[in-house]
Amino acid sequence: MIIHVLGNEFLKEDSLALKIADSLKINNVKFIKINTFDDLMKTHPVILDVCKGIKKASLITDIDEFISRRTATVHDMDFGFFLKLNKSLGNIDEINIIAIPLESYEGINQDIIKIIEELK
Repeated sequence: MIIHVLGNEFLKEDSLALKIADSLKINNVKFIKINTFDDLMKTHPVILDVCKGIKKASLITDIDEFISRRTATVHDMDFGFFLKLNKSLGNIDEINIIAIPLESYEGINQDIIKIIEELK
């Protein structure tokens, strides 16, 4: 399984997914940091990213829900547009976003691992 990781290491509020991806070691799971949105051009991507307004790691499968919870950087707006456009073009038919809060909490890694195991 490949999990694409979004984030910006230079912005505290947008770097947690990158830090967690570096710390997790799960058999048969590879974390890939996204350099361009083209890295997601497949029909069913799995993404790890931070979202505002949530308290625990959760799975989001609705693009509109994900967009409404993202932080407000230019990157976020571009990514939301990319997701909507490619879904309408049929390039992405489903999406699984492992959404994590902006701040870490005790047990976050275990919650993420549980979601990943459910997706396998």
